[in-house]
Amino acid sequence: LTKIQFSENYYNYEIISTEAFVFDNYRSNNFNLKPLLNQKLSNFPTPQADDLNKIFDLLNLIKFKNTVSKEDITDFFGFDKRQTDYYLNAAKYLNLVAENNSYVILLGVGSKISNTESFSERNMLLLAEILKITLFNKIYIKYISSNKIFDDNYIVSTIMKLDNRIKSLVTAKRRMSTIKSWIRWIDRVINSS
Repeated sequence: LTKIQFSENYYNYEIISTEAFVFDNYRSNNFNLKPLLNQKLSNFPTPQADDLNKIFDLLNLIKFKNTVSKEDITDFFGFDKRQTDYYLNAAKYLNLVAENNSYVILLGVGSKISNTESFSERNMLLLAEILKITLFNKIYIKYISSNKIFDDNYIVSTIMKLDNRIKSLVTAKRRMSTIKSWIRWIDRVINSS
């Protein structure tokens, strides 16, 4: 919903506020984290893409356009090329998409998520993919065992330990904001189930 303030001139208006709402009546009460934990390391670097909704939007863009290039993603989101790489790499990190020649394609779970109509089910599918990755499930376990308080030193050291592509503390600290954002998202999804 967008609230717009119009003036006497039709082309002169101001956007006051914009809000998005999701209505979904599906609720799953049988969520078990244990089978997801400690399963795999990702083949891609730890992501730097805080907004998981953009991952869902990326999957839907690929689903509806069929052939999507990096330039299409940049144009669709209004990103610069660096941001496009961040979100594309995050989707690769989760094994949702791959690049085939100069196009981005959906992989199995990415296709399943984009074809799932229930927001709750879609969220659970993505949550499962995130928690399958050792880095995220270790940090999530620490987060819930610490009464939902983040231990920044633990996050940075875990990134450095589990992602051999990250060599500097500065880079690990930049990745920490994405990890915190995704962990908070996981927590919201689990608590709304």
